[in-house]
Amino acid sequence: MAKCKECLHVDVCIDSVINYVGLKGDTPINALERKVGNYPCCNFKDRSRFVELPCKVGDTVYLLHNVYNNILAYSVSKILINSGEPIIEIVEAERRMHFLHLPARELNKSLFFTKEQAEQALKEREDNGKC
Repeated sequence: MAKCKECLHVDVCIDSVINYVGLKGDTPINALERKVGNYPCCNFKDRSRFVELPCKVGDTVYLLHNVYNNILAYSVSKILINSGEPIIEIVEAERRMHFLHLPARELNKSLFFTKEQAEQALKEREDNGKC
């Protein structure tokens, strides 16, 4: 039988147990599993089957351009899962061309969600002489 700690909804259930049942000197997960017991949970969703994406299609992102030392605005056009790692496809916001595929690990390195974050990273690169 699946355990509560493996469920996507565990935090909500724990809050429910704490608010309505009480802990009775137990840890939240133990109190939850004591309440559920051996009964199958009709709300169980295996959390290992879910991926939290770093952004959504349509979001504007800002890319540091290494050659020209500037910031370009892009729109997220697609998010792909490749070997377990999200790949973000972006398209230049103004001309709707120039597709790029970037691994999600580039977030906060060369790809940012706000222009201010990108400007700060560009300034740090310039200060460190990496541009």
